[in-house]
Amino acid sequence: MKQLRILSLVIIMLATVQTAFAVGGKGLGIKAGANFSKNGFIAGDTKFQPGLTLGLTYEVKAVKVFAFEIGGLYHWKRSAADGFSLDLDSLENFKNSFHFVEIPVVFKFYPMSWFNVNFGPYVSYVIAAKAEGVDRFGTRNIWNLISDSEFRDENGDKFLNRLDFGIHFGAEFVHKSGVGFGARYSQGFGDVTNNSFEWDKSMLKPDSERVKTSSIIGYIFYQF
Repeated sequence: MKQLRILSLVIIMLATVQTAFAVGGKGLGIKAGANFSKNGFIAGDTKFQPGLTLGLTYEVKAVKVFAFEIGGLYHWKRSAADGFSLDLDSLENFKNSFHFVEIPVVFKFYPMSWFNVNFGPYVSYVIAAKAEGVDRFGTRNIWNLISDSEFRDENGDKFLNRLDFGIHFGAEFVHKSGVGFGARYSQGFGDVTNNSFEWDKSMLKPDSERVKTSSIIGYIFYQF
């Protein structure tokens, strides 16, 4: 069901972009900045952590006050917690990090030539992920959430659900030279863990039923 929703969203996004390209007025851009993210591995106890955002964008100006943008972005998103208890152990200084490739579609409204407010959907894919924490014996444990055997159950189900989708909104200031800066809030709606995965109680386990990612992103960009 989730895959069907994501496929429908991708089709809508591609149709929107095709319409925008037909209108004309194109501009390639580069974007780089920092994000502050957290996810729901530890319910009610997670902390925003700094990460990295960079990529390419392509803006299509439909009319003077309205534009579409599509992009290909890389996000390094991190989250942390002081510690939590497992059934058989406890961990301190827990951290996790996810590396996403994201395709956003952005709708931009320009009330002034140098300023826009924007929103839109995105689809992303986890290309790498790890978690780490210090156990009661002082040993730092590091898990690869994709390749480690502990994160594949006896039925073959994997821990991560690597496809995600969500929505973002924000604002940008753009100089006539093409240089600008902006900020955006991003909220994932999907669950990056697999509900079919059968947990071993001695393993790391998220407390929440749905592990979603939230991010605050600040960035600079240049439009050619």
